[in-house]
Amino acid sequence: MDKNFGNVLSLWDWMFGTLYVPRERERIHFGIAPDEAAELDGPLRLYYVPVLRAFARLRLRVRRSTPDLP
Repeated sequence: MDKNFGNVLSLWDWMFGTLYVPRERERIHFGIAPDEAAELDGPLRLYYVPVLRAFARLRLRVRRSTPDLP
């Protein structure tokens, strides 16, 4: 992830240090993981579950940075 941005000319990846050449053959997986697919089983959940996760992470980060909050 976050590698090989130059789709046509990999010179850019080499210049900026993002070139990735695997040593062995790798399988690439696209989409969401099967365990996440169960949580996002409907159109409403597809939209509000990621937002709730983002707020939970933000809340945790705020709590870590300010230990005197309840």
